[in-house]
Amino acid sequence: MPGFEAGRLCLVAERAAQMLQAGVAAAWARPFYILRPGDLLAVGSCGFKQAPQHRRVEIGYAVLAVHQGQGFATAAVAALLRLAFLSVEADEVLAQINPENIASVCVVQKLGFERGAWLIDEDGEPLVQWLASVSGYK
Repeated sequence: MPGFEAGRLCLVAERAAQMLQAGVAAAWARPFYILRPGDLLAVGSCGFKQAPQHRRVEIGYAVLAVHQGQGFATAAVAALLRLAFLSVEADEVLAQINPENIASVCVVQKLGFERGAWLIDEDGEPLVQWLASVSGYK
């Protein structure tokens, strides 16, 4: 359902606006759109879910189904890692992933994240916490 996926991607912009209105610094609130090289078609979005807390920042990302499996998510998460670790505010980056989302699990494993705790979110979705640390950053 392309309309549904496009709607999900728009949530990134809505979250950014809410964060900015709440006083979160623009460096942590701005959305990033994942662009395909060559024609600059938007194929997904990514960003930080909040400003760092206790030197840890959470990321989120999504790539439209038709563009998955082409390295866009890996490149986007790598860019978020660089931004987080170049700041003086974050030493860890957190990605919370449904264990059935094998593609996202592969992305974070490829980038050196380590598996952490399991949890159930407020919507009842099972998630695994994956952490990357500045000390292990490649």
